[in-house]
Amino acid sequence: MSHDISQAEDAFGVLASDLRLEILNVLTERPDESAVSFTELYETVDSPNTSQFSYHLQELTGLYVQQTADGYRISDAGRRIVQAAK
Repeated sequence: MSHDISQAEDAFGVLASDLRLEILNVLTERPDESAVSFTELYETVDSPNTSQFSYHLQELTGLYVQQTADGYRISDAGRRIVQAAK
């Protein structure tokens, strides 16, 4: 039960940040599901600076976003968060 609560709290934390949701939306909207480089992702979202963007991206990386050698991709959990936010 506490594992479910922990996951729910984590998901609400993601939903509480407009920037995190924007990052997830950009990754979800990739038609070919290809990886997006840090630079391309940063230039696509509305972030005031790279350090703030980097912080929020790292908060997503692991469970909601997968980092690969080619860049960043949305995970299944990330897709579920985007669907829940709609």
